[in-house]
Amino acid sequence: MASIKRNLVFNILLTTSQVAFALISLPYVSRVLGPFQLGRVSFADSATQYFIICAALGIPIYGIREIAKVKNDKQQLSTTFSELLLIQVITTVILFVLYFVLITFTSRFHAENTLFHLGLLQLTLSAFVTDWFFQGMENYVFVSIRAFIIRFISILLILLLVKQNSDVYLYYAIWTGSIVVNALMSAPLYFKYISLKHLNLKRHFKPVFTFFSTRVVTSVYVILLSFFVGYLENKSYVAYYTSAYKICTVSLSFILAFSTVLIPKLSEYYHNNKLDEITKLLSKSFNVMINYSLPLVFVLMFFSSALVRILLGKQFAPSSPDLILLSPLILVISISNIFSMNVLTPTGKENQYLKATFVGMMVSLLLVFILIPALKDVGAAIALLITECVVCIVAGYYSRHDIRGVNINYRVAVLNVANCIISFGAGKYILGLIINFSSMYIQFIVQIAVCGILYLLIELFLLKNPFLLESYYMIKNKMPGTKEKPVLSER
Repeated sequence: MASIKRNLVFNILLTTSQVAFALISLPYVSRVLGPFQLGRVSFADSATQYFIICAALGIPIYGIREIAKVKNDKQQLSTTFSELLLIQVITTVILFVLYFVLITFTSRFHAENTLFHLGLLQLTLSAFVTDWFFQGMENYVFVSIRAFIIRFISILLILLLVKQNSDVYLYYAIWTGSIVVNALMSAPLYFKYISLKHLNLKRHFKPVFTFFSTRVVTSVYVILLSFFVGYLENKSYVAYYTSAYKICTVSLSFILAFSTVLIPKLSEYYHNNKLDEITKLLSKSFNVMINYSLPLVFVLMFFSSALVRILLGKQFAPSSPDLILLSPLILVISISNIFSMNVLTPTGKENQYLKATFVGMMVSLLLVFILIPALKDVGAAIALLITECVVCIVAGYYSRHDIRGVNINYRVAVLNVANCIISFGAGKYILGLIINFSSMYIQFIVQIAVCGILYLLIELFLLKNPFLLESYYMIKNKMPGTKEKPVLSER
C-alpha cells in the first residue's frame, strides 16, 4: 500500500500540473483566438487524435498491464518493451501514409492544410511517447517531472507568442512541439531496455487488437462527435462543445488519477491470485470515485454559467448548457473506468469491455445524426452523456461476477448527493440573494468558497463521511504535534 500511496501522490501532482496549466491556457487562448479560430484547431486536432489512437493500437493501456507483469524480470521486461514499441512504430508508419493521403486528396481539409500537417508531425512522434512503459514500471516520478517541464514551457511560449487570433497556427505548433520534446526526453531511457533478439510480435496481436478496437470504438463517440459537429455545422459550435468537454475532463482528471495508479498493482495482484487485496483495492476505488466525483458534478452543474464566463469569456456563453449536460460524466466515467481499467483489463477480459464500447458506439452513431443537425453542440453533449451511461451499464454487467465481494457504501453516497444539492444548489441561491458583488470574479470566489466550506463541514462533522474523514485525518496527521487517527474507510 505504501507504493500505491507514493504513486498516487506523484500522479496527483501530475494531474495538478495538468489542471493548473489548463486553467491558465484555456481562458487565455479562448479569448485571444475566439470561438471560430479555436474551432478550427479543434476540428483538425479531432482528426489527428483519431489517427494517433489508431496508431497506438491500444498499447497505452495494454502496455501498462504487460509491463507490470514482467517488471521484475529484466530479460522479459526488455523483450516485452521492444515488441510493443516495434509494433507501435510499424502501425504509426502505416497510419502516417493514410493520413497524408487523406489530407492531400480530400478537398474538405484543404482550408486547414497547415493545421493538418502539424497534426501529421504529432502522429509521427506519438510512436515514441511511451508513458505506458513508465506507468507499468510505476515510475511516476519521471512522468510527473517530465510533464511539468513540458507543460510549463508550452504555457510560457503561448503566453509570450500567441497574441492575436491570426496566431492560430503558432498556437497549434507549440502544442505539437510539446510532443516532440516529450519523445526526445523519453528516448535516452529506451536504450537500457531495447533488445532485438528473440522477439515474438505475434503473441501480442490478439490482445492488442482488442484494446485497439476498444479505443477506436470509444473515439467514435468522444473525438468524432466534435469532428461531426464541425463537419455538419459551423466550427464555432465545435468550440462550444469541446470547451465544455475540456472543463469536464480537467475536473475528471483528479478522480481518474486514483484509478490509473491501481492498474499496475491490480494486474500484479491478479497475476499472483491475491484475491483479498484485490477486493480491498476495488472497494476503496469505488467509494473514493463516488464520494469525490459527486461534489465536482454539482459544482459544474450549478456554477456552469460563471465557470464558462470566467474560464472562456462571454463569447463562449453558449457552452454553459453543454457543461450542465456533460457534468454527470464525471461520475459516470469514474465508475465506468473502474469496470474497464480496474476489473476487466487486469483480469484479461478486455473483450467484454470492447462489447460494451461497441454498444455505446452504435447508440452514439444513431444519436449523432438525430441530435446534432437539430441541436448542434447541445445535441453532441446529450449524445455523449447517453452513450457513456450505456457503456457504463454494459461494462458493469460484464464485471458483476468480479465485484461480488466489493463493499460500496450506498448510504454515504445518497447523503452526499443530498448535501451537494443543499450546499451548492440552495447555498448558491441564498448567497445570491444576500450578496451581490459588481465583479463576477469576486462573486464566484465568495460563493464557491462559502458553499465548499459548508459542504465539507456537513460531510465531516454532521454526516461523518468515512472516506472524506480519512483524507481529513491523513492531512491533519502530517501537521506537527498531531496524533495518528484510525483509518475510517474500512467501516
